[in-house]
Amino acid sequence: MTVEKVSPQQLVTSGQVREHPAVDQVRHRADSNAIQTIRPQEEVEISAQAKEMARLRAMVAHMPDFRSHKVDELRQKVEAGTYHVPAIEVARKMLEG
Repeated sequence: MTVEKVSPQQLVTSGQVREHPAVDQVRHRADSNAIQTIRPQEEVEISAQAKEMARLRAMVAHMPDFRSHKVDELRQKVEAGTYHVPAIEVARKMLEG
């Protein structure tokens, strides 16, 4: 796009701006720039508690669902027939809960 060189005297007559292609080009460019630069800015502020919750959720998401070594150890004992729970412990847990 090219803008013609026009003197202020050519554009102004009795305090009014005459219609001229150069004026239209400048107005259009100014409007385009204004549209590009005037954008509403949105801000989101996350509380410290929400940040901590997000951090903890991420930690839990990366944790295994169970302690596989403990499960493997118990499985081996059950399969070998060496897994025994004292009856008193079973009775206590039944009364507790």
